[in-house]
Amino acid sequence: MDNNEFCYKLNIPSFQEMVRDDWKQNLNWETMVRIPRVAKVEEVIKEEYLNFNNINWDHIVSFPLDPESNPQIHSDNWSLHEDDVDDLENPTMTLFAINFVVTGSNRMDYYLPSQLDKNYFVSSPPEYPQRNWTTTQEPYKSYEMEPGAYLLNITVPHKAVAHSERLLFSLRPRRIPHENFVYWKSKSWNDIVKMFENYIV
Repeated sequence: MDNNEFCYKLNIPSFQEMVRDDWKQNLNWETMVRIPRVAKVEEVIKEEYLNFNNINWDHIVSFPLDPESNPQIHSDNWSLHEDDVDDLENPTMTLFAINFVVTGSNRMDYYLPSQLDKNYFVSSPPEYPQRNWTTTQEPYKSYEMEPGAYLLNITVPHKAVAHSERLLFSLRPRRIPHENFVYWKSKSWNDIVKMFENYIV
């Protein structure tokens, strides 16, 4: 298995199978562009999946995206205090997610920190601020994502480019209280990939 990759297709139940019956009405484009982007996992996922793969999952981020969107290159390593954002070149933690493409498709582009212009700008939707970079260089790696589930490294700078109206939900692990933070801080990307090796296609 090549752990130099940043995206792996997973053979796991679909998001539609995992979602609680009382939340299924949100699985459409018109609803997703209106409801809050971040939801507690227990509000969305059936109880039997809350600890899928022995991981304590915390929240789900929705990402409706269409070809007219203007995606930005970003890393998800950020904190609630903007002056305490993780370092791009030497991150202290490797963040990951399971991204479920429900409808539509996109390409995920990854960039090495050395490819990016040094200055960044912050976009701050109140529920999910992020640092963004620009570059004139081509992506270091790109992955086509059709409907399905994918394990993604979300620390390495990346952006998604939609080919059509793409509905995506991103499942994120719990990093609080502190013992969870310490646990994930001790895990490299190779460790995380190994945790999912039985599900990687």
